[in-house]
Amino acid sequence: MNARALKSFAISLSLCIAVANLSAQSTVTTLHSFAGQPARGNFPGGLVQGNDGNFFGTTYAEGTNQEGTIFRMSPSGVYTNLHTFGSSSPNDGAYPNAGLTLGSDGNFYGTTENGGINPGGYGYGTVYRISPSGDYSTIINFDMTNGEGYSPYAGLVQGSDGIFYGTTLQSELFSNGVALYGGMVFSVSSSGAFRPLHYFGIIAGDGYNPFSGVVQGHDGYFYGAAPRGGTNNDGIVYRVATDGGYSILHTFAGPPNEGYFAAAGLTLGNDGNFYGTTQSGGMNNNAGTIFRVSPGGDFTNLYSFGSFAGDGVQPNAPLVLGRDGNFYGTTTYGGQGNAGTVFRISPGGVYTNLYSFGLVTGEGNSPYAPLVLGRDGSFYGIATAGGTNNYGTIFKLTIPTVLNCQNLGNAVVLSWNDPLSVLQSAPAVTGTYTNVPSATSPYTNTLTGPQQFFRLQVSQ
Repeated sequence: MNARALKSFAISLSLCIAVANLSAQSTVTTLHSFAGQPARGNFPGGLVQGNDGNFFGTTYAEGTNQEGTIFRMSPSGVYTNLHTFGSSSPNDGAYPNAGLTLGSDGNFYGTTENGGINPGGYGYGTVYRISPSGDYSTIINFDMTNGEGYSPYAGLVQGSDGIFYGTTLQSELFSNGVALYGGMVFSVSSSGAFRPLHYFGIIAGDGYNPFSGVVQGHDGYFYGAAPRGGTNNDGIVYRVATDGGYSILHTFAGPPNEGYFAAAGLTLGNDGNFYGTTQSGGMNNNAGTIFRVSPGGDFTNLYSFGSFAGDGVQPNAPLVLGRDGNFYGTTTYGGQGNAGTVFRISPGGVYTNLYSFGLVTGEGNSPYAPLVLGRDGSFYGIATAGGTNNYGTIFKLTIPTVLNCQNLGNAVVLSWNDPLSVLQSAPAVTGTYTNVPSATSPYTNTLTGPQQFFRLQVSQ
């Protein structure tokens, strides 16, 4: 492990002294400013890190044909266009709303809302594959007349069985003579074997029009959220099996306590529960919420946005699980600069605003896409506005590792926010430091015996 920085604390019988500590202020670095028409629209594609360490993503309406692109960017910001949609007529896709999914074969898989071959004209969307070097192929073309659904708005997730699972925003299915246009959940193999799993709206109280995809739980089921429908028409949380078995886990109640319009989808936590956001509702002027739901449907509202001056408003992207077990996310609006925020929330609901956009000239703002945790411990994301050309940016968010020391009288407790960092000790501040065996945060040291000095070797 390479040391990026060291933080040291001296421990005496009754005192906890910070010898060296770094600022806890998060910083944002702009890596790329889009030149025109970046990943705009609802839920633009986020980033994913490939096996080669580069980041890959999509833009919604950029490129020669104004139908979107797929790009590669190095961690330092070197940007390369890999594919321009509409360039491989007649079956190329168009307008990718979602980002890419890294497959077990090292290739990337994604969806387009439009494009592809369809007798009706423009096309109802595609599932595609692209290699890290840019080799592109269409896997399936959606066709609403075959009951496949159409307009896949969200990305894909690869299940433990190697099959990809996703949703479509729309579908056309007739039930008892009534046309249902609520969308669907489907599975598709890398070779194009397609299977419908559930049509939304086919059962009473069902949700419909899922803007987000699904996530697999520890139990093998797939879980997701639909922003509309349900008993209160405020959306639902659902579960679906690989054989199509389906159940509604929670129906959102809306204000004054719960949120509504859960368009961003769910994130699996280390505890096996699912965490998500709603764009609206909650206790503070419909600013949105963060919630937790168990695989059995036990629901808890963890946080209502707008709870303090400068808080974020309207979270549009799914949460990202950090390596510390907390969740990280963005709001499109609000913050001290009223241009969006980055926040952290613990599984128990402890909320921290980490960064407010709009306070630095030339940086991006209004982050709409999900963050991705890079291998270096930083978060990477897309802002849909701002930057040099006011078309948005790709940014890097660095959250410094913090070592805290709490005096309990007869002991001290050391805690730090990076589980990959290593606690070390020495008998003197300038002595030889060695790793403290099996030390994890929080670490308690009783104040007995000779004085010890502690420092944290921060992970790279």
